[in-house]
Amino acid sequence: AALTRRHAVLTQRRVTATRRTLEAAVRAGNWQTSEGRRDLVLGITPPLLVAAASALVDESRYYAEAAVAEDAPPPPPAPSIPTPGTATAIAGLAGVIAIAQQRGQESGLRGTALERRVGVVFGLAGSKAVMQDARSWAGGYLLNDPSVKRFRRVPDEDPCFFCAMLASRGFVYHSRDSSGDTRVVTAWHDGCECTTQAWYVGAEQPQLDVMTKLAAQIYENSTGQYSGHQKTTAFRRAWESRSRT
Repeated sequence: AALTRRHAVLTQRRVTATRRTLEAAVRAGNWQTSEGRRDLVLGITPPLLVAAASALVDESRYYAEAAVAEDAPPPPPAPSIPTPGTATAIAGLAGVIAIAQQRGQESGLRGTALERRVGVVFGLAGSKAVMQDARSWAGGYLLNDPSVKRFRRVPDEDPCFFCAMLASRGFVYHSRDSSGDTRVVTAWHDGCECTTQAWYVGAEQPQLDVMTKLAAQIYENSTGQYSGHQKTTAFRRAWESRSRT
């Protein structure tokens, strides 16, 4: 539990730091023109690639330590450098800025308000790009390694309804299950600070965190009379109502 918690805190700090860095870059840079956006992204690419490599190393280390703690075989080594996919995602952030600018202007935003909107969108998308390799590697490990019995999504301190809904199911996911839901390790929204956790073959089921238990309780209480997509709608309404109280 302590190891998983430390990993979750580290991930949250990395995502938050990335968002703040990119928001500051927008405040200090020229993002109103295509040339300005290109130069802005080129300037922040090196530190983002460093952050992506660090995230990948930390993800690999976390699962290596978790496997050792449960007497499970170690995971395969992770790459030491970001993949071309991450470099492509970072390069695509110039387009993210352009779309955010256009949509903000269409909504009537100008000046500081528009700059703030662009910075937030840029930061959210950039943080996802930084975590891309780490999450892709972890997803492949959790889905394919026979030493992993089940896995779950570990929510952050204030998860969105989607992440809370995935987390609410606890350790029920595995690719070998006919009901397996790979969204736990494949579906990550911009700015997501959640993580994952493995339950290894032969080990006792790990304890769930308080936020996961709360999500499970709200899901049970809010969705019993519904079916299909209505369950999702009912849970979202209940979860977001809880957040506003």
